[in-house]
Amino acid sequence: NKLDQLKAKQEAELQALLDEDNNRESTVESPRDQDEAATLIQKVFRGYQGRNRAKSIRNHKISAVLKLQKLSRSHLAKKRVNERREQVLPAVNMIKRAYKCHVAKKKFLNLKKKNDSAIVIQRNVRSMLEKNKLNSLKDKVSENLKTTKFSVRVLRATNVSGDLFSKADVYVKLHLKG
Repeated sequence: NKLDQLKAKQEAELQALLDEDNNRESTVESPRDQDEAATLIQKVFRGYQGRNRAKSIRNHKISAVLKLQKLSRSHLAKKRVNERREQVLPAVNMIKRAYKCHVAKKKFLNLKKKNDSAIVIQRNVRSMLEKNKLNSLKDKVSENLKTTKFSVRVLRATNVSGDLFSKADVYVKLHLKG
């Protein structure tokens, strides 16, 4: 019910507007009035064109200004980044140097440790070989002394080198048998 009443009211208002439009006279009475009407139409159209042209120029100027702002801001940002990089770069280089020194020192110590191990092994092997030579010499001397009343005991051997203890300082203690 209310919807139908609302539709009827709107149709009545629309009809009233159409009737009012039809009742108006749209005739121009004199040539002077026609000239004024044409001038008015041209004035409105030229105003419309001018506003559109001004709007496009304004948009073009704004876009040019925005481009300039964008370029200047990016230039300043790059400049700030480069300045910051120059401030930080010495610290970065110092850290790199310290790390490289640390790695090199660690490699050197590992290599030295391996070399020290090799030296210890070599020393022990040479000592064992020299002791074997000394024992064989001791056996030879003791065979020669079997006929005598003395036994031989090696107290200390130093500077043992060469094939047959040619440069050895051998200290021997003789004990009486029996």
